Amino acid sequence: MTNAELSPLVEVVERLLAPGGCPWDRAQTHESMRKHMIEEAYEVCDAIDRKDAENLREELGDVLYQVVFHAALAEEEGAFDLQAVIDGVAEKMRRRHPRKCGFHRLLRAGTGSAHQGHVWHARALYHLRSHHG
Repeated sequence: MTNAELSPLVEVVERLLAPGGCPWDRAQTHESMRKHMIEEAYEVCDAIDRKDAENLREELGDVLYQVVFHAALAEEEGAFDLQAVIDGVAEKMRRRHPRKCGFHRLLRAGTGSAHQGHVWHARALYHLRSHHG
């Protein structure tokens, strides 16, 4: 998998939400867009069920648009931005997969480590994952 470039999509969303942009998009809120996020997720599932790769690509794009759009709304509110979403999910996946993401070294770290809080957290997650499914 290569690093995908999100800036073309971000630029489209920024143009739609900018002053003078699309009146419909500018009027939307997280709440008004909720039904669209759900609809797009169902359409992804439908494409998967039908094993339709072309439609899956299109529907994943629609979900990605929703993510970028919601992040732009949140940024306007001063809550968070798209980079925070990306960083947050990357960190979550690293925590959930410590052996696959290099965190297994934390599991073996000594008790005097400067990263003791991270070590404890990694050990606790490893224990939960290996003993509880």
